[in-house]
Amino acid sequence: MLHQTLTVITRIKPARLEALKRILEAVGREPERVFGRIENVHFARWILLDCAPGQQAPDDDELFLAFAVDGCDAGPEEGAPQRLLDTIVDGLLDNARDTLEDLYACCEGAPGPARPHALKAYLRQHLHDYTTRHVAFAYRGEPPRSLRLAVRLREEFDRSLDRFQDLDAPPPVAELRAEMRRRHSGLFAPELGAGLRVAETAAAQATLKYFLLYEGLTQLTLAKHAVGQRLRRFQGPILPPTRPRLPLRFDARAVAQDRPAQNPMVHLAAFDAKGLQRYPALGRMKVVNLRMWRYLVGLNLVTTIHCARWVLYKNARGAQRLLFLSNYDESWDGYIDAFIENDEINMFLREMWSLCEGFRDATTTEAFKDWIRERLLPTQVFYSAYTKPAATIAELQEALRLRELLRGPGGDEALAFYVRTGSCPPEPMLPSRGQVLGSMRALPPVERARSLMRGGRDVATGILRQVAELPRVVRADRRLAAFAAG
Repeated sequence: MLHQTLTVITRIKPARLEALKRILEAVGREPERVFGRIENVHFARWILLDCAPGQQAPDDDELFLAFAVDGCDAGPEEGAPQRLLDTIVDGLLDNARDTLEDLYACCEGAPGPARPHALKAYLRQHLHDYTTRHVAFAYRGEPPRSLRLAVRLREEFDRSLDRFQDLDAPPPVAELRAEMRRRHSGLFAPELGAGLRVAETAAAQATLKYFLLYEGLTQLTLAKHAVGQRLRRFQGPILPPTRPRLPLRFDARAVAQDRPAQNPMVHLAAFDAKGLQRYPALGRMKVVNLRMWRYLVGLNLVTTIHCARWVLYKNARGAQRLLFLSNYDESWDGYIDAFIENDEINMFLREMWSLCEGFRDATTTEAFKDWIRERLLPTQVFYSAYTKPAATIAELQEALRLRELLRGPGGDEALAFYVRTGSCPPEPMLPSRGQVLGSMRALPPVERARSLMRGGRDVATGILRQVAELPRVVRADRRLAAFAAG
């Protein structure tokens, strides 16, 4: 079971906007009724997209409906998104056919009711690939059912430990392991851990490609960022001291949610890349995507992100829009601060959004947060497979690690650590050197050579375009330095 990301974006009929809002409001009150029986969905949402921040009236050319899913598929990688989409549509037709058909009757070009094959073809036609994504490791190789069972296993194991609280001797680790295996024999089937091992291999291969193929492009990105920082130090005498703030389209308190676990976030910005500018930007997005896929725990030191993705699409006039979807734990301010305060993530976020409208003026932390806040959109429908109780990503990760420790053999020392402290021992965020070398040996020679050639071609193109940009940036830096010197 490997994680798959789906984003379907369809244009809304302006005359049906109010009817669509009523449908989404009804679904948003009971998302479990629509998605609860579909076993391979981690998260799903429907969102009304309108890239017109600060305006009171929607722009008809900007009205789109996004259907976003984080799910899993057991088949081969080729054709997996389309296969998962078909499976989900079948489940939606079984659970809420009228709702699904009424919802897409509000979209342009959608087929009429009672035409499920035509509806699948319509949604596949509007499927958009992500440019960059981050997926917490817990979701990369496990279906929702086994994750929920792992959470219950941890709860039961913790209750078993309560029996030993009043005893002087430490709890017998071997006895506890044997007891859990008797009660939950199905949870220890060999195939349940197979997906995680495949995900570990994928992370190791991403690490290998990142260092072999993308390190040069990354170093140029770092160099350009350093020059850009120097430019910003000299912008004071030239640029206005403050940038104008856009009025918030929606109440920020309703959009930026602060629940302890699983808060959805939607951000939409106009992507201003023109002509050849677009290609270096896409190259940088590929660098960030490969870098994110390396992580086995969190992202750098940020461990509150379940899933996140950037998706490019075009509005009715052909202008590009950059959509960012995420769901996170704890507060919105804490989530954004964790990104901004981590220098490396901050740099890559600025690279991702550097060509978006209004972003160049976001030179301070508060301006950065204001720019994000001004372009937030509400999530009309959000479904999570992990709501009873709502689980943080740290809790899911701990539950999976405990399950692996209980599977045995070995791991007695780590399990004893859990018994003493209530948590698993710290684990490395990135694949070990042995995992990376093992993944390289596991690749067939032909596939290894093909991957290197394909990646090398992409990187060489990106490097040449980045190098072409550097003289212009350096010249501007020198002019500004001369200006500041008087």
